[in-house]
Amino acid sequence: MPHREIGGVWHFWAVCLLVVAVGAPLGAYVISKVPPSFIMIALLLLIAVEIMSTLLLVAFTPPRLVFVFAILLAAGGMPWRHHRFDHTLTYLP
Repeated sequence: MPHREIGGVWHFWAVCLLVVAVGAPLGAYVISKVPPSFIMIALLLLIAVEIMSTLLLVAFTPPRLVFVFAILLAAGGMPWRHHRFDHTLTYLP
């Protein structure tokens, strides 16, 4: 039986099933009602909070900290940052 092979994880998966079964359709409905620019701004804010909390909570050595900031600067300078969000989205059938 598959549930015996994964042990106690089966119970956690069973609990998550209800959250996903209800949360996914509800989340899709809510997201369909908000403008795309709001979704983009909310995601960027969540990413910024995640980066800041990681920098505050994880103990970095000085060389690693320099590496992380170099990556952040390189990613921040990518051309996609200057892309303007197109509000006239077209959807294929």
